[in-house]
Amino acid sequence: MEVLEILPQVLVNRMEVWDEFVLELNKELDQVKEVISEGGPSNFSEYQNLVGYCKGIMFSRATFTSIITRRNHGINDEEDK
Repeated sequence: MEVLEILPQVLVNRMEVWDEFVLELNKELDQVKEVISEGGPSNFSEYQNLVGYCKGIMFSRATFTSIITRRNHGINDEEDK
């Protein structure tokens, strides 16, 4: 099998993994938001912890999306500087 025949499938698999990762982050974020909105935290410290956790998920998602976008468009970090 030639490399050119395999390449499209490799790219499709990579996008499937990317999509699955983002979906999992979104599910986790939705669950934590629901816990917060339903009054799950019993005190302010727990509330702060959950909000920080949400911020971490959102930061991770945004950073990962940025990296994937740059790589898919062939943009190198060194070129940006």
